[in-house]
Amino acid sequence: MSIYHYTDLNAVKSIIESNKLRLTDSRYLNDIKELSDGFRYIYEAIENNHWSKSSTVQKVNCINFIKNSMHEYLNYGTEEESVFVCSFSNKADLLSQWRSYGMFAIEFEEQDLKSDDFNLNVCSYLKGEKHNKAKLAVNDAINGLETFSLNNNNQIFGDAYDFVSKLVELAATFKDSGFSEESEVRYFEILENTHNSVKYRIKDNVLIPYIEKEFFLPAIKAIHVGPIPNRELVVNSLEQYIRFIWSQHEAQWGWSEHQIEVIESSIPYRG
Repeated sequence: MSIYHYTDLNAVKSIIESNKLRLTDSRYLNDIKELSDGFRYIYEAIENNHWSKSSTVQKVNCINFIKNSMHEYLNYGTEEESVFVCSFSNKADLLSQWRSYGMFAIEFEEQDLKSDDFNLNVCSYLKGEKHNKAKLAVNDAINGLETFSLNNNNQIFGDAYDFVSKLVELAATFKDSGFSEESEVRYFEILENTHNSVKYRIKDNVLIPYIEKEFFLPAIKAIHVGPIPNRELVVNSLEQYIRFIWSQHEAQWGWSEHQIEVIESSIPYRG
């Protein structure tokens, strides 16, 4: 199955030459409600769930621990650690994507990225779906934490925080319905802001944190060219460039049947 990373030509060149994709700090993405929308659903699932009045002391402690942890992360978490995101779309040749992100799209084979340890997550946009997912995840987290607590003398430490991390990861897949056309699939990592793999790039006078994730070049199936002027010249130059890059890799790997195609948009849009 194919997924598409919409971007500009500079990024295409950088990605092909480095075999790396950038994951951007979610606070700097174009959705101003990034993460906060997801946290809201999870926090509401904690508040509105009809927990049994006969809940054990351990369960009550676990409920309060999850609630306080989510509240703390919502208010302070991104000051110490961030969710870094790399976005793809299930849709090819989508005009809104061309307009928003750039006139090029790298088509990846999803399974090949998964083989390179990309844990890809489909985003949720519908309120009912987000509500149900949050409710199930909160129940699993609290039940799992209660079991952990009972097995560790009613203590919460170490691996217990993984239950909070899973809820944060779920929040990272919840998007406002206004973005539903994007059909986003995303890969993300949660890292401390001071981690030595964090880098910075400049965009519109803002220093934007990012990290990189390496992949195997044959995971790229094609480069799609959006509805831009001089498309024939653009396609020819891309094809020449890909032949050049591929020849460099064949010198290292040996001959390969794999080819990266260049595909033109079929949208009759005059940009």
